[in-house]
Amino acid sequence: MKNIKARHLFDGEQWRENVLMAISQEGRILSLDAATDSIETDYEFDWVIPGFANGHSHAFQRAMAGLAEVASPNRTDSFWTWRENMYGLVRDLDPKGFGAIANLLFCEALESGYTSIAEFHYVHHKPDGMPYDPLSMMSIKVAQAAVNAGIQLTLLPVLYRQGGFGKGLGISQKAFGFPSFEAWKDFTLHLKRELPPGTVLGAALHSVRAVNLPEIEAFASDENLKSMPLHIHVAEQVREVEECEEYYGMSPAKLLMQAGAAASNWTWIHGTHITEEEMVQMVNRRVILGLCPTTEANLGDGIPLLPEWLNLGGRMTIGSDSNIRLDPFEELRLLEYAQRLTRHRRICNLLKGVDSNGLSLARVCYSGAADSLGRPGIGQLRVGSSADFIVLDSDHPMLKHTNSEQAWDRIIFGGSREVIEHVFCRGQQVVKSRRHIRSEEIRRQWREWFKNRSGH
Repeated sequence: MKNIKARHLFDGEQWRENVLMAISQEGRILSLDAATDSIETDYEFDWVIPGFANGHSHAFQRAMAGLAEVASPNRTDSFWTWRENMYGLVRDLDPKGFGAIANLLFCEALESGYTSIAEFHYVHHKPDGMPYDPLSMMSIKVAQAAVNAGIQLTLLPVLYRQGGFGKGLGISQKAFGFPSFEAWKDFTLHLKRELPPGTVLGAALHSVRAVNLPEIEAFASDENLKSMPLHIHVAEQVREVEECEEYYGMSPAKLLMQAGAAASNWTWIHGTHITEEEMVQMVNRRVILGLCPTTEANLGDGIPLLPEWLNLGGRMTIGSDSNIRLDPFEELRLLEYAQRLTRHRRICNLLKGVDSNGLSLARVCYSGAADSLGRPGIGQLRVGSSADFIVLDSDHPMLKHTNSEQAWDRIIFGGSREVIEHVFCRGQQVVKSRRHIRSEEIRRQWREWFKNRSGH
Protein backbone atom coordinates (compact mmCIF):
# COMPACT_ATOMS: atom_id res chain seq x y z
CA MET A 1 0.00 0.00 0.00
CA LYS A 2 1.13 3.57 -0.74
CA ASN A 3 0.26 6.68 1.26
CA ILE A 4 0.32 9.94 -0.68
CA LYS A 5 -0.16 13.31 0.94
CA ALA A 6 -1.55 16.10 -1.25
CA ARG A 7 -1.74 19.71 -0.12
CA HIS A 8 -4.30 20.40 -2.87
CA LEU A 9 -6.20 17.50 -4.50
CA PHE A 10 -8.85 17.92 -7.19
CA ASP A 11 -11.23 14.96 -7.05
CA GLY A 12 -12.90 15.61 -10.42
CA GLU A 13 -15.47 18.03 -9.04
CA GLN A 14 -13.79 20.15 -6.39
CA TRP A 15 -10.52 20.88 -4.64
CA ARG A 16 -9.79 19.24 -1.30
CA GLU A 17 -7.06 20.49 1.02
CA ASN A 18 -4.45 18.44 2.92
CA VAL A 19 -5.56 14.98 1.87
CA LEU A 20 -4.00 11.60 2.60
CA MET A 21 -4.68 9.18 -0.28
CA ALA A 22 -4.13 5.48 0.46
CA ILE A 23 -3.60 3.27 -2.59
CA SER A 24 -3.85 -0.53 -2.68
CA GLN A 25 -1.31 -2.87 -4.27
CA GLU A 26 -3.78 -3.29 -7.15
CA GLY A 27 -3.73 0.47 -7.76
CA ARG A 28 -7.14 1.39 -6.33
CA ILE A 29 -7.82 4.29 -3.96
CA LEU A 30 -8.62 2.81 -0.56
CA SER A 31 -9.28 6.03 1.34
CA LEU A 32 -9.11 9.80 1.17
CA ASP A 33 -8.74 11.24 4.65
CA ALA A 34 -7.48 14.37 6.30
CA ALA A 35 -3.69 14.23 6.39
CA THR A 36 -1.97 14.10 9.79
CA ASP A 37 1.68 14.13 10.81
CA SER A 38 1.27 10.79 12.61
CA ILE A 39 0.94 8.72 9.41
CA GLU A 40 4.05 7.92 7.40
CA THR A 41 3.83 8.85 3.72
CA ASP A 42 5.55 7.53 0.59
CA TYR A 43 5.16 10.79 -1.34
CA GLU A 44 4.17 14.36 -0.49
CA PHE A 45 2.95 16.62 -3.30
CA ASP A 46 1.47 20.11 -3.46
CA TRP A 47 -0.91 19.78 -6.44
CA VAL A 48 -2.65 16.56 -7.56
CA ILE A 49 -5.37 16.23 -10.21
CA PRO A 50 -6.97 13.20 -11.91
CA GLY A 51 -5.33 11.88 -15.04
CA PHE A 52 -7.09 12.93 -18.23
CA ALA A 53 -8.99 10.50 -20.43
CA ASN A 54 -8.15 10.75 -24.12
CA GLY A 55 -11.51 9.92 -25.64
CA HIS A 56 -10.44 9.64 -29.27
CA SER A 57 -7.11 8.64 -30.80
CA HIS A 58 -5.77 7.26 -34.07
CA ALA A 59 -2.30 6.28 -32.83
CA PHE A 60 -0.73 5.68 -36.24
CA GLN A 61 -1.47 9.25 -37.38
CA ARG A 62 1.16 10.56 -34.95
CA ALA A 63 3.68 9.59 -37.65
CA MET A 64 2.29 12.20 -40.07
CA ALA A 65 2.10 15.14 -37.64
CA GLY A 66 3.20 18.24 -39.55
CA LEU A 67 3.61 16.34 -42.83
CA ALA A 68 0.31 17.40 -44.41
CA GLU A 69 0.90 21.17 -44.34
CA VAL A 70 2.13 21.71 -47.91
CA ALA A 71 -0.52 23.17 -50.19
CA SER A 72 -1.85 21.13 -53.09
CA PRO A 73 -1.30 22.55 -56.61
CA ASN A 74 -4.79 24.08 -56.82
CA ARG A 75 -4.64 25.33 -53.19
CA THR A 76 -8.09 23.99 -52.30
CA ASP A 77 -6.95 21.96 -49.32
CA SER A 78 -9.49 20.38 -46.96
CA PHE A 79 -10.16 17.35 -44.81
CA TRP A 80 -10.54 15.35 -48.02
CA THR A 81 -7.10 16.26 -49.36
CA TRP A 82 -5.58 15.61 -45.92
CA ARG A 83 -7.16 12.16 -46.06
CA GLU A 84 -5.08 11.29 -49.14
CA ASN A 85 -1.93 12.00 -47.13
CA MET A 86 -3.21 9.70 -44.40
CA TYR A 87 -3.84 6.94 -46.95
CA GLY A 88 -0.22 7.33 -48.07
CA LEU A 89 0.95 6.63 -44.51
CA VAL A 90 -1.29 3.54 -44.31
CA ARG A 91 0.37 2.14 -47.44
CA ASP A 92 3.72 2.30 -45.61
CA LEU A 93 2.55 0.63 -42.40
CA ASP A 94 3.51 -2.84 -41.26
CA PRO A 95 3.04 -4.40 -37.81
CA LYS A 96 6.53 -3.42 -36.61
CA GLY A 97 6.05 0.19 -37.65
CA PHE A 98 2.53 0.29 -36.26
CA GLY A 99 3.83 -0.96 -32.90
CA ALA A 100 6.67 1.59 -32.85
CA ILE A 101 4.27 4.48 -33.52
CA ALA A 102 1.76 3.28 -30.90
CA ASN A 103 4.54 2.90 -28.32
CA LEU A 104 5.68 6.47 -28.97
CA LEU A 105 2.13 7.83 -28.93
CA PHE A 106 1.23 6.21 -25.61
CA CYS A 107 4.52 7.33 -24.06
CA GLU A 108 3.87 10.92 -25.14
CA ALA A 109 0.23 10.69 -24.05
CA LEU A 110 1.28 9.81 -20.51
CA GLU A 111 3.87 12.60 -20.47
CA SER A 112 1.08 15.01 -21.41
CA GLY A 113 -1.24 13.78 -18.63
CA TYR A 114 -3.49 11.28 -20.43
CA THR A 115 -3.65 8.18 -18.22
CA SER A 116 -6.31 6.40 -20.27
CA ILE A 117 -6.98 6.39 -23.99
CA ALA A 118 -9.69 5.23 -26.41
CA GLU A 119 -8.00 3.94 -29.54
CA PHE A 120 -10.36 4.19 -32.53
CA HIS A 121 -8.62 1.41 -34.43
CA TYR A 122 -9.41 0.79 -38.08
CA VAL A 123 -6.15 -0.36 -39.73
CA HIS A 124 -6.86 -4.09 -39.54
CA HIS A 125 -5.37 -5.55 -42.72
CA LYS A 126 -2.39 -5.24 -45.03
CA PRO A 127 -2.52 -2.23 -47.37
CA ASP A 128 -3.87 -4.45 -50.19
CA GLY A 129 -6.67 -5.72 -47.95
CA MET A 130 -5.20 -9.17 -47.35
CA PRO A 131 -5.39 -10.40 -43.74
CA TYR A 132 -2.47 -10.66 -41.38
CA ASP A 133 -1.78 -13.98 -39.69
CA PRO A 134 -3.29 -13.75 -37.17
CA LEU A 135 -5.97 -11.30 -38.30
CA SER A 136 -5.74 -9.58 -34.91
CA MET A 137 -2.06 -8.69 -35.33
CA MET A 138 -2.50 -4.91 -35.60
CA SER A 139 -4.96 -4.84 -32.68
CA ILE A 140 -2.53 -6.81 -30.53
CA LYS A 141 0.28 -4.39 -31.45
CA VAL A 142 -1.84 -1.53 -30.08
CA ALA A 143 -2.67 -3.43 -26.90
CA GLN A 144 0.96 -4.45 -26.32
CA ALA A 145 2.07 -0.85 -26.79
CA ALA A 146 -0.37 0.25 -24.08
CA VAL A 147 1.04 -2.34 -21.70
CA ASN A 148 4.61 -1.29 -22.53
CA ALA A 149 3.82 2.36 -21.80
CA GLY A 150 1.57 1.71 -18.80
CA ILE A 151 -1.51 3.53 -20.08
CA GLN A 152 -5.07 2.27 -19.61
CA LEU A 153 -6.41 1.28 -23.03
CA THR A 154 -9.94 1.07 -24.36
CA LEU A 155 -9.62 -0.60 -27.77
CA LEU A 156 -12.36 0.22 -30.28
CA PRO A 157 -12.20 -2.05 -33.37
CA VAL A 158 -13.92 -0.13 -36.14
CA LEU A 159 -16.49 -1.40 -38.62
CA TYR A 160 -15.64 0.17 -41.99
CA ARG A 161 -17.60 -1.21 -44.93
CA GLN A 162 -17.87 1.36 -47.71
CA GLY A 163 -16.04 4.31 -49.23
CA GLY A 164 -18.96 6.74 -49.10
CA PHE A 165 -22.74 6.73 -49.27
CA GLY A 166 -23.64 3.82 -51.55
CA LYS A 167 -20.03 3.38 -52.71
CA GLY A 168 -17.62 0.46 -52.45
CA LEU A 169 -14.30 0.66 -50.66
CA GLY A 170 -11.60 2.53 -52.54
CA ILE A 171 -8.19 0.97 -53.12
CA SER A 172 -6.70 3.06 -50.29
CA GLN A 173 -9.40 1.85 -47.87
CA LYS A 174 -8.80 -1.89 -48.30
CA ALA A 175 -6.79 -2.04 -45.07
CA PHE A 176 -9.86 -0.89 -43.11
CA GLY A 177 -12.69 -3.02 -44.47
CA PHE A 178 -14.43 -6.25 -43.49
CA PRO A 179 -16.51 -8.34 -45.92
CA SER A 180 -19.61 -8.09 -43.70
CA PHE A 181 -20.93 -6.91 -40.37
CA GLU A 182 -20.97 -10.52 -39.16
CA ALA A 183 -17.31 -11.02 -40.10
CA TRP A 184 -16.36 -7.87 -38.20
CA LYS A 185 -18.44 -8.89 -35.16
CA ASP A 186 -16.91 -12.35 -35.07
CA PHE A 187 -13.44 -10.78 -35.21
CA THR A 188 -14.27 -8.29 -32.46
CA LEU A 189 -15.83 -10.75 -30.02
CA HIS A 190 -12.98 -13.24 -30.44
CA LEU A 191 -10.46 -10.43 -29.92
CA LYS A 192 -11.38 -10.16 -26.26
CA ARG A 193 -9.64 -13.47 -25.51
CA GLU A 194 -6.39 -12.23 -27.07
CA LEU A 195 -6.10 -8.86 -25.30
CA PRO A 196 -3.84 -8.32 -22.28
CA PRO A 197 -5.53 -8.14 -18.85
CA GLY A 198 -6.83 -4.68 -18.06
CA THR A 199 -7.68 -3.79 -21.66
CA VAL A 200 -11.29 -2.68 -22.12
CA LEU A 201 -12.82 -3.81 -25.40
CA GLY A 202 -15.36 -1.51 -27.02
CA ALA A 203 -16.54 -1.16 -30.61
CA ALA A 204 -17.01 1.58 -33.18
CA LEU A 205 -18.69 2.46 -36.42
CA HIS A 206 -16.43 4.66 -38.49
CA SER A 207 -19.15 7.05 -39.68
CA VAL A 208 -22.54 7.09 -41.38
CA ARG A 209 -20.75 7.32 -44.72
CA ALA A 210 -18.63 4.18 -44.05
CA VAL A 211 -21.48 1.83 -43.09
CA ASN A 212 -25.02 1.51 -44.43
CA LEU A 213 -28.24 1.93 -42.47
CA PRO A 214 -29.00 -1.82 -41.98
CA GLU A 215 -25.50 -2.24 -40.55
CA ILE A 216 -25.96 0.71 -38.19
CA GLU A 217 -29.23 -0.81 -36.97
CA ALA A 218 -27.67 -4.26 -36.57
CA PHE A 219 -24.73 -2.79 -34.66
CA ALA A 220 -26.95 -0.70 -32.36
CA SER A 221 -29.32 -3.57 -31.53
CA ASP A 222 -26.75 -6.35 -31.10
CA GLU A 223 -26.95 -7.74 -27.55
CA ASN A 224 -23.25 -8.62 -27.50
CA LEU A 225 -22.29 -5.01 -28.17
CA LYS A 226 -24.80 -3.18 -25.98
CA SER A 227 -22.70 -3.51 -22.82
CA MET A 228 -19.60 -2.06 -24.50
CA PRO A 229 -18.50 1.55 -24.95
CA LEU A 230 -19.56 2.43 -28.52
CA HIS A 231 -18.14 5.26 -30.64
CA ILE A 232 -18.71 6.86 -34.06
CA HIS A 233 -17.55 9.93 -36.00
CA VAL A 234 -20.60 12.17 -36.47
CA ALA A 235 -21.19 15.32 -38.57
CA GLU A 236 -17.52 16.25 -38.70
CA GLN A 237 -17.63 17.87 -42.12
CA VAL A 238 -20.26 19.94 -43.95
CA ARG A 239 -19.91 17.70 -47.01
CA GLU A 240 -20.67 14.62 -44.92
CA VAL A 241 -23.87 16.22 -43.59
CA GLU A 242 -24.97 17.34 -47.06
CA GLU A 243 -24.31 13.94 -48.63
CA CYS A 244 -26.16 12.18 -45.79
CA GLU A 245 -29.18 14.47 -46.22
CA GLU A 246 -29.13 13.85 -49.95
CA TYR A 247 -28.82 10.06 -49.61
CA TYR A 248 -31.07 9.42 -46.58
CA GLY A 249 -33.17 12.56 -46.43
CA MET A 250 -31.93 13.43 -42.94
CA SER A 251 -28.84 14.52 -41.07
CA PRO A 252 -26.31 12.06 -39.57
CA ALA A 253 -27.56 12.81 -36.04
CA LYS A 254 -31.19 12.12 -36.93
CA LEU A 255 -30.20 8.98 -38.83
CA LEU A 256 -28.33 7.60 -35.82
CA MET A 257 -31.15 8.37 -33.40
CA GLN A 258 -33.64 6.72 -35.72
CA ALA A 259 -31.35 3.66 -35.94
CA GLY A 260 -31.04 3.37 -32.14
CA ALA A 261 -27.38 4.40 -32.04
CA ALA A 262 -27.84 6.86 -29.18
CA ALA A 263 -27.55 5.88 -25.50
CA SER A 264 -25.38 6.49 -22.42
CA ASN A 265 -22.61 4.18 -23.66
CA TRP A 266 -22.42 5.94 -27.05
CA THR A 267 -19.83 8.63 -27.75
CA TRP A 268 -20.37 10.76 -30.84
CA ILE A 269 -17.03 12.14 -31.93
CA HIS A 270 -16.81 15.73 -33.26
CA GLY A 271 -20.49 16.69 -33.65
CA THR A 272 -19.18 19.81 -35.36
CA HIS A 273 -22.32 20.40 -37.41
CA ILE A 274 -24.98 19.08 -35.03
CA THR A 275 -27.86 21.51 -34.41
CA GLU A 276 -29.14 22.68 -31.04
CA GLU A 277 -32.39 20.80 -31.67
CA GLU A 278 -30.42 17.60 -32.25
CA MET A 279 -28.39 18.27 -29.11
CA VAL A 280 -31.56 18.27 -27.00
CA GLN A 281 -32.34 14.75 -28.21
CA MET A 282 -28.74 13.63 -27.64
CA VAL A 283 -28.78 14.89 -24.05
CA ASN A 284 -32.12 13.20 -23.42
CA ARG A 285 -30.53 9.93 -24.55
CA ARG A 286 -27.38 10.60 -22.46
CA VAL A 287 -25.08 10.50 -25.51
CA ILE A 288 -21.52 11.69 -24.77
CA LEU A 289 -19.96 14.27 -27.08
CA GLY A 290 -16.29 13.71 -27.92
CA LEU A 291 -14.50 16.90 -28.97
CA CYS A 292 -11.00 17.06 -30.45
CA PRO A 293 -10.42 20.80 -30.92
CA THR A 294 -6.80 20.70 -32.12
CA THR A 295 -7.54 18.16 -34.86
CA GLU A 296 -10.84 19.84 -35.72
CA ALA A 297 -8.93 23.10 -36.18
CA ASN A 298 -6.13 21.45 -38.13
CA LEU A 299 -8.60 19.83 -40.55
CA GLY A 300 -10.81 22.89 -40.88
CA ASP A 301 -13.84 21.01 -39.57
CA GLY A 302 -15.57 23.92 -37.86
CA ILE A 303 -16.64 24.80 -34.33
CA PRO A 304 -19.43 22.98 -32.44
CA LEU A 305 -22.14 24.63 -30.36
CA LEU A 306 -20.41 23.94 -27.06
CA PRO A 307 -22.05 26.59 -24.82
CA GLU A 308 -25.46 25.31 -25.95
CA TRP A 309 -24.36 21.74 -25.15
CA LEU A 310 -23.24 22.73 -21.65
CA ASN A 311 -26.42 24.69 -21.00
CA LEU A 312 -28.38 21.53 -21.76
CA GLY A 313 -26.32 19.58 -19.21
CA GLY A 314 -24.54 17.48 -21.83
CA ARG A 315 -21.57 15.27 -20.99
CA MET A 316 -18.38 15.27 -23.01
CA THR A 317 -14.80 14.13 -23.25
CA ILE A 318 -11.77 15.40 -25.14
CA GLY A 319 -9.44 13.58 -27.52
CA SER A 320 -6.22 14.07 -29.45
CA ASP A 321 -7.63 12.36 -32.60
CA SER A 322 -4.93 12.70 -35.31
CA ASN A 323 -2.32 13.25 -32.59
CA ILE A 324 -0.75 16.24 -34.26
CA ARG A 325 -0.38 17.55 -30.69
CA LEU A 326 -0.72 15.91 -27.27
CA ASP A 327 -1.76 18.37 -24.59
CA PRO A 328 -5.10 18.21 -22.75
CA PHE A 329 -4.69 21.73 -21.35
CA GLU A 330 -4.23 23.01 -24.88
CA GLU A 331 -7.37 21.18 -25.98
CA LEU A 332 -9.39 22.79 -23.19
CA ARG A 333 -8.00 26.24 -23.93
CA LEU A 334 -8.85 25.90 -27.62
CA LEU A 335 -12.39 24.80 -26.75
CA GLU A 336 -12.86 28.17 -25.10
CA TYR A 337 -10.92 30.36 -27.51
CA ALA A 338 -12.75 29.01 -30.58
CA GLN A 339 -16.04 30.09 -29.05
CA ARG A 340 -14.66 33.54 -28.15
CA LEU A 341 -13.45 34.09 -31.71
CA THR A 342 -16.82 33.24 -33.26
CA ARG A 343 -19.09 34.84 -30.61
CA HIS A 344 -16.96 37.97 -30.06
CA ARG A 345 -17.11 37.77 -26.28
CA ARG A 346 -15.14 36.29 -23.40
CA ILE A 347 -15.83 33.39 -21.01
CA CYS A 348 -18.25 31.35 -23.11
CA ASN A 349 -18.17 27.84 -21.64
CA LEU A 350 -19.52 27.96 -18.10
CA LEU A 351 -21.35 25.29 -16.17
CA LYS A 352 -24.45 26.36 -14.26
CA GLY A 353 -23.53 27.73 -10.85
CA VAL A 354 -19.81 27.94 -11.67
CA ASP A 355 -18.06 31.28 -12.30
CA SER A 356 -14.59 29.95 -13.11
CA ASN A 357 -14.06 29.24 -16.81
CA GLY A 358 -11.14 26.91 -16.09
CA LEU A 359 -13.02 24.93 -13.45
CA SER A 360 -15.99 24.54 -15.80
CA LEU A 361 -13.76 23.19 -18.58
CA ALA A 362 -12.00 20.79 -16.20
CA ARG A 363 -15.23 19.43 -14.77
CA VAL A 364 -16.89 18.94 -18.12
CA CYS A 365 -13.92 17.14 -19.70
CA TYR A 366 -13.85 14.69 -16.79
CA SER A 367 -17.66 14.27 -16.79
CA GLY A 368 -18.05 11.82 -19.65
CA ALA A 369 -14.75 9.97 -19.32
CA ALA A 370 -15.87 6.87 -17.42
CA ASP A 371 -18.82 5.96 -19.64
CA SER A 372 -17.03 6.94 -22.84
CA LEU A 373 -14.08 4.64 -22.14
CA GLY A 374 -16.01 1.96 -20.25
CA ARG A 375 -13.87 2.46 -17.15
CA PRO A 376 -15.88 3.28 -13.99
CA GLY A 377 -14.24 5.93 -11.85
CA ILE A 378 -11.71 7.36 -14.30
CA GLY A 379 -11.51 11.12 -14.27
CA GLN A 380 -12.20 11.00 -10.54
CA LEU A 381 -10.05 10.63 -7.44
CA ARG A 382 -12.56 8.90 -5.18
CA VAL A 383 -12.54 5.79 -3.00
CA GLY A 384 -12.63 2.76 -5.30
CA SER A 385 -11.31 4.63 -8.34
CA SER A 386 -8.13 3.68 -10.15
CA ALA A 387 -5.24 5.74 -8.78
CA ASP A 388 -4.53 7.60 -12.04
CA PHE A 389 -3.27 11.06 -11.24
CA ILE A 390 -1.03 13.93 -12.28
CA VAL A 391 1.36 15.77 -9.99
CA LEU A 392 1.72 19.41 -11.02
CA ASP A 393 4.93 21.40 -10.65
CA SER A 394 4.46 23.60 -7.61
CA ASP A 395 7.36 25.80 -8.74
CA HIS A 396 5.74 26.60 -12.07
CA PRO A 397 4.92 30.34 -12.27
CA MET A 398 1.23 29.58 -12.74
CA LEU A 399 1.07 27.61 -9.48
CA LYS A 400 3.57 29.41 -7.28
CA HIS A 401 1.61 31.42 -4.69
CA THR A 402 -1.69 30.31 -6.29
CA ASN A 403 -4.72 29.10 -4.35
CA SER A 404 -7.10 26.36 -5.44
CA GLU A 405 -9.81 28.85 -6.47
CA GLN A 406 -7.48 30.25 -9.13
CA ALA A 407 -5.68 27.02 -10.07
CA TRP A 408 -7.66 25.77 -13.07
CA ASP A 409 -7.84 29.22 -14.66
CA ARG A 410 -4.09 29.65 -14.18
CA ILE A 411 -3.20 26.19 -15.50
CA ILE A 412 -5.44 26.21 -18.59
CA PHE A 413 -5.01 29.82 -19.70
CA GLY A 414 -1.47 30.49 -18.46
CA GLY A 415 0.15 27.08 -18.68
CA SER A 416 0.06 23.87 -20.65
CA ARG A 417 1.55 20.37 -20.40
CA GLU A 418 4.78 21.86 -19.00
CA VAL A 419 2.99 22.20 -15.64
CA ILE A 420 3.09 18.37 -15.33
CA GLU A 421 5.94 16.99 -13.22
CA HIS A 422 4.96 13.36 -12.51
CA VAL A 423 2.22 10.96 -13.64
CA PHE A 424 0.92 7.85 -11.88
CA CYS A 425 -1.27 5.19 -13.48
CA ARG A 426 -2.89 2.48 -11.33
CA GLY A 427 -0.74 3.77 -8.48
CA GLN A 428 2.53 3.22 -10.38
CA GLN A 429 4.75 6.09 -11.45
CA VAL A 430 5.02 6.16 -15.26
CA VAL A 431 6.34 9.70 -15.73
CA LYS A 432 9.11 11.09 -13.54
CA SER A 433 10.31 14.67 -13.85
CA ARG A 434 8.41 15.10 -17.13
CA ARG A 435 9.88 12.05 -18.87
CA HIS A 436 8.32 8.63 -19.31
CA ILE A 437 10.29 6.01 -17.39
CA ARG A 438 10.91 4.07 -20.65
CA SER A 439 11.27 7.14 -22.81
CA GLU A 440 14.71 6.44 -24.28
CA GLU A 441 13.93 2.89 -25.39
CA ILE A 442 10.54 3.81 -26.86
CA ARG A 443 11.85 6.85 -28.71
CA ARG A 444 14.78 4.83 -30.08
CA GLN A 445 12.37 2.30 -31.62
CA TRP A 446 10.41 5.16 -33.18
CA ARG A 447 13.53 6.81 -34.60
CA GLU A 448 14.67 3.56 -36.21
CA TRP A 449 11.31 2.98 -37.89
CA PHE A 450 10.93 6.58 -39.06
CA LYS A 451 14.50 6.69 -40.41
CA ASN A 452 13.93 3.53 -42.44
CA ARG A 453 10.56 4.80 -43.74
CA SER A 454 11.85 8.24 -44.77
CA GLY A 455 15.15 6.92 -46.15
CA HIS A 456 17.26 9.39 -44.14
